This record gives sequence, C-alpha cells and structure tokens, in this order.
Amino acid sequence: MRGSTSRITFERQNAAPVWTPDGKRLIYNSGVLGQPNGSLNSVAADGSGQPVTLIPDGSGSTPTSVAPDGKPVIGMRNGGGALVRGTEAWVLTLASADKTPDAKAQPFLDTRFTRGDFQFSPDGKWVAYDSNESGRDEVYVIPYPGPGGKAQVSTGGGLDPHWNRNGRELFFRSGDKMMIVDVETGASFRTGTPRMLFEKRVEATMWLRMASAI
Repeated sequence: MRGSTSRITFERQNAAPVWTPDGKRLIYNSGVLGQPNGSLNSVAADGSGQPVTLIPDGSGSTPTSVAPDGKPVIGMRNGGGALVRGTEAWVLTLASADKTPDAKAQPFLDTRFTRGDFQFSPDGKWVAYDSNESGRDEVYVIPYPGPGGKAQVSTGGGLDPHWNRNGRELFFRSGDKMMIVDVETGASFRTGTPRMLFEKRVEATMWLRMASAI
C-alpha cells in the first residue's frame, strides 16, 4: 500500500541498509546495543524469511554499495563502530545475497587514511569514495577491480559522493554546498571542473538521498 510502512528486522540494532540492484534484498550492519563490531546481514525486502549472516559478529562491517550485477558488495570496517583514521575498505563477492559467501571479504584499499562512502559506478567499473589523505576530505574515483591509480574529483573539499544513474555525473557535498561534476568512464576516467548546484546544508543532505535515483 502506498504510504504504508513495514518493519523488516525485529532483532538486534540494525543500520546502514543498502539495496541489491534487483530491489529484492537489503544488506545491512547488525549489532547489539552498546557493543561495537556487529555482523553483515542480508534480508528479503518484503520481510519474508529470516536474515542471513554474510560476515559474522566481530567484523564491524558496514555496507555502502552493491555493484550493478549484484555480486560485489563494498563497505568499510573499523574497530570502534565509527569512522576513524585507518578505516578499511572491503569487497565481498556473493553468489547471491541470500546465501552465506564461500570466501571472506577482501581488502580493497589500504588503511593509512580515513575513507568512507564507497559507491560503485552504474557500470560497476569504478568506485567513488572520500578520503582525508591530502589533509582534508576530498572525493576520489578508482577503477574496480583495478589495476589503476585514483583520480581526485573534488578540488575544494568533498564528501558523500553519489553517481548519477547515467554514469556521466557525480554529486558530492562540499561544506554547505551541493556540487556536481561531469565525468567520463570509458577506457580511462576523466573529470571536469566541479560546479555548485546550490548552497544550504539541509537541502544538500536531502538532495544526496535522491541523487542516485536521478
């Protein structure tokens, strides 16, 4: 029913859900209140069936994006349940999101700098993320699964990157400004000059929630 809500999970403290591309399942962090480092779970979006544990308790794994083919899931983990210096990016490859993976999550980026908000491009060949490796938060893009070096997208600070569904634009937040930048994702990655869409913190936050649906 339009406008109605349905509860999907009933146990533990659950957060950071991301959709699988087919819209059938949610992948999320599940923990116990007051205890860090929960598990990575998957559950049917219609509430049927029981949650499936993809990565067990103790991992502190938080998903941020699922690739278009529904197999690689990318996310971050750390020891304290919050972003800290050395946040690790990981990739977990699934045969399907309703089965326990055969392989463990694999590191994707090193842990020398705080990183977060990893987002697969619409073609699944690139990952956008933010990092403070330059001394302030900036947005970068790196090929997936590699090899290849990263490209800096933002120029005056940036967080929370989101791809336009057409794959030709990236949205991100720079302070109270909502920014957009043209990109090319062919054989190599190219970026244009970021430009401001508007400036207002509340509106920028709401826009980011809608950006991936454009």
